[in-house]
Amino acid sequence: MRVMERLCAIDSIVDSEISLSGSNGTNLKRLCIEMFKSLVLTCQADDSSIQCQLPIAKQLSNIIFQKSSRPIDVNEPFYFAVVLPIVQSTDGYSNLHFYSSLLEKIQEAYNDDELKLVGAQFGVKEGLFVQELSGDIQRSVLAVVLMVILGIKFFPFLNLLAMVLVVAVGADDAFLFMYQYRKHKEDASKKWSPVLLNCDANNTKEENFDKDELMEYHRRRVITGLSDALSHAAISMLVTSATTAVAFFANLVSEIMVLRCFGIYAGILMIINYILVMTILPAAIIISDARATSFNTSKFLKSRITKVWQIAAADFDIVFRTVIPQIVNAIRVPLILLTFFTFAISVYAIIKTPGIRLPEKNSIQFLRSNHPYEWFDENAATLFDFSIGRRPKMSVIAIWGIKPTTSGSSLIPGEKGSLTVDSKFVDILASHLLEFQITLLKHVSHQANPSVEQKLWLDEFIGWTALNTTSKGCQLFSVRPTELSTSKSLSGDMLSRCFLQFGHQTSLPVFSQWQLQNSDGPIFDKNSNFLSYFLITYSKYNLSTIFKEMKPFFDFMNSVKMGQSEISEFDEPVILTTSHIAKLYDLFERILNGTAISVFISLMVSMIVIIFITFDVILSLLAIICIAVIVTITIAVVLWCGWTVNVVEATIIVLTIGMSFDYCLHFAVGFRLHKTADYSIIASAVGIPVLLSAVSSFLAGFVLIDSSTQAFFEISVFLMLITVASFTIAVFVFPSMVTLLLQHCSSSPDPATITRL
Repeated sequence: MRVMERLCAIDSIVDSEISLSGSNGTNLKRLCIEMFKSLVLTCQADDSSIQCQLPIAKQLSNIIFQKSSRPIDVNEPFYFAVVLPIVQSTDGYSNLHFYSSLLEKIQEAYNDDELKLVGAQFGVKEGLFVQELSGDIQRSVLAVVLMVILGIKFFPFLNLLAMVLVVAVGADDAFLFMYQYRKHKEDASKKWSPVLLNCDANNTKEENFDKDELMEYHRRRVITGLSDALSHAAISMLVTSATTAVAFFANLVSEIMVLRCFGIYAGILMIINYILVMTILPAAIIISDARATSFNTSKFLKSRITKVWQIAAADFDIVFRTVIPQIVNAIRVPLILLTFFTFAISVYAIIKTPGIRLPEKNSIQFLRSNHPYEWFDENAATLFDFSIGRRPKMSVIAIWGIKPTTSGSSLIPGEKGSLTVDSKFVDILASHLLEFQITLLKHVSHQANPSVEQKLWLDEFIGWTALNTTSKGCQLFSVRPTELSTSKSLSGDMLSRCFLQFGHQTSLPVFSQWQLQNSDGPIFDKNSNFLSYFLITYSKYNLSTIFKEMKPFFDFMNSVKMGQSEISEFDEPVILTTSHIAKLYDLFERILNGTAISVFISLMVSMIVIIFITFDVILSLLAIICIAVIVTITIAVVLWCGWTVNVVEATIIVLTIGMSFDYCLHFAVGFRLHKTADYSIIASAVGIPVLLSAVSSFLAGFVLIDSSTQAFFEISVFLMLITVASFTIAVFVFPSMVTLLLQHCSSSPDPATITRL
């Protein structure tokens, strides 16, 4: 009883929030709530009255109380639903502040062990997502400035995930360049000896020495260090940037518009990143080194920082030069076997169990799973029954006389192109009106729902033409019903005039995809020109936004469409359903079938680019194998964690492919440039910048782990996961493959084989 008393107090919370927010209560409060309340009380006392037999009355128990097919366990939570005396937002954005404040107040009132709010539905999830997204973006804007590229008007929010790519790849290139620069600058110090220039070992000027000569010493060191760093790091950064950019550009072949836009944006972002690293970073180094010679910085602080960095660099250099190569040499064979075994298991997980799965309940998730709005969409259908006694059905919309558009933009969803009118349709319809009525309209209607015989507007029109009261110009058929042929040849113009005349006497049906009843009729333009004919009929399939429940309906529509193309002289009609269902199914189908294809194309195109740039087939092949292992393991891990694949996850998979290249390719280029099988040399040259890049990428993902939006939460998990996988494979597995292959080739009697490697 206490729980029910607390639930009844929710009305006062709503009234209080309406008065505090200054909202117009009449716009928000549902005026029929008193009628609903009266119905509940009446039917609770006596359910024999007629109004209690209505579907809504019979559903009251399932609307308010949790559905249960077994005895209630007192140790498990029991769920109640409360119908608030307000309407939800109609567009997802209006009164967002009011609904957010109301949700906060209700959460404060019901947040204890006895009663806790877990879900809500105010219809503002999309608006809240946009608001929360702007807050999550600010975390990454600190590291990168967004640019609108190529003037593409459509800028999906998923493009913002590419900012994380800039943090990872940009830091990778910057660390590599700076490490090479400092290393070669140190070598230049030995060439341009400070002793000869009368300087001490810490590059400080003696009192009796000329400052110009000291500046010349610094200038020579900077020029030599930059020149050598560019010659060594440029090829490595070019390979990683080019392959990553090409992997993104390969998504132009995707059928998913969001992935195409993301591929263009991320690919161009990689090119811009490479250009900036090769131009702005060297210039910044020159300015920074020039300021370093001004001696304004505390000598003590500067020397301490330098000493700490030198000690850390020396320790890490020992690890990469000695420890890691010894580990690789000791376990490379079992490590390679373990890697391929893990790869096989991951492939099985992606293809078979658990497999790439689409969302089963919540088709589009904007916010985190623990948010009340997302909890409601995920669990409400399972716990309660809001169907008012019956489930709505999928509608079939067929249109004859219109050809689908082929001029729509592949990058801007708002530019859908223009429909093409079949100029022959009107005359063909006039010549075969009865065939169209019986063979097409009634056939489609019967196939959609065999148990219901639809009354057609065209039936009424044909009956009207046979009446004596009909004008002679529209008496198209014989009065005798057995004669089903026209009394004279009809023209399209005559049929159009008769349609309009009958419509003026009765009413012309209005074409609307949202109408709840079966309908059919002609479609005219604003100039009263007859264009096409439509049919809307409801099928036997239940309305759903779950892919596996929608698929039988769309398979049925395809069979109807194929059957219509074989009937009569009419062209194949456009057969669809309501736009939001059609778009959702089309998106899910392309994600399910196109994600793996996009991954394969990206890997193959990237391998070609790697071979073209490095001119080393074997190293390129080994790098692609390791990259494929990274991508496969990463995807398999999140599938094992129960993740489903939607448009956000598909975009993140594409992002994963691009980010999996860098570390392996840095080591591949290191093997190529140093031309040695001694892994300690390559690890010493590349290991520290790769480690620093991995740390920065992991921290960039860790910062986003508490994001309010699901997209940025998932990208944070992916970023940390792929950083660990990429670093492990690049540092241990890839060198194991290369050194083992080089060792095998070194025992080959053919020296040309070793030379090619």
